[in-house]
Amino acid sequence: METSKTIIQPQDFCDRCVARAAYMVVFNNGDLYFCRHHFHEHEDTFVNTALDIYDDTDTVLIDAGSSDIQ
Repeated sequence: METSKTIIQPQDFCDRCVARAAYMVVFNNGDLYFCRHHFHEHEDTFVNTALDIYDDTDTVLIDAGSSDIQ
């Protein structure tokens, strides 16, 4: 039986507070995890600077070089 590894794990928490992570933002120098509140608070900056953004369904919301979140 093959299991798939999800990107955001149940043990991942927001890097700004104690809430469960709903987004993973990938930068050149590492990944950061954010709850919905803190992600939306800084979403414009993340969209302009991140290489990739994943939500808690492991969907890529942006790819490197993209200018708009899907």
